[in-house]
Amino acid sequence: MTNELPKNITIDDVEIDVEDLSLDGQAMVARVIELRQQLTQANIHRMELETLISSWAKSIKESIKQVEENDEPVIIDG
Repeated sequence: MTNELPKNITIDDVEIDVEDLSLDGQAMVARVIELRQQLTQANIHRMELETLISSWAKSIKESIKQVEENDEPVIIDG
């Protein structure tokens, strides 16, 4: 396994010595660690997307204000 496993893990308040687990059990621990890392990255990505969406929304609102402020009355000769 590429990541070093922790010596112990706790599941439902029960401490488990990872070295006592079978190879399959250790693989499951490694997978849970990997999934938690992915979840952390997904949460960071979500926050980044929310920030970008807010920024774009602010830019849209500012562009509307600028148009309204720069509008001059249109006079039609008739």
